[in-house]
Amino acid sequence: MKHIGKHTVRVGDVANTFEVAFRGDLSMEDTKQLLDFMISESAGWSYVLLTGDLSEMGKLSPDVRQTLATLGRRLPPVRGIVYYRASFTVRVTNELVIRAYALLTGVDVAFHFVDDAAEAQAWLARRQEQLTSKAQRQVSS
Repeated sequence: MKHIGKHTVRVGDVANTFEVAFRGDLSMEDTKQLLDFMISESAGWSYVLLTGDLSEMGKLSPDVRQTLATLGRRLPPVRGIVYYRASFTVRVTNELVIRAYALLTGVDVAFHFVDDAAEAQAWLARRQEQLTSKAQRQVSS
């Protein structure tokens, strides 16, 4: 697990997954460190899945939102995001960032908000299965 300011990020238990917990506002320096960690750890991955607890997430400045959307392109394609315990405002803000990333990259990002970590893990397992099945169908075609 890596601590970045008040926030944490780690490689998750589901393959190709990062788990994050945001505590308070995400600064530009925090954002860059977070992305640097994820880019480094995901080297060789064909895609990324992302989950996390947003119950204590603060604000994302417009500059931070833009940085997440643009520097996020250095990651393998983000193919699924499931966050839990997010307030309405945090959901809206994160949805804007996810949509901007999808527009900039052309990646079809499945994203979902759930109530707790157990639901998030179940969603990740289903998404992982979908992506694995799709890859297997493409190989056998």
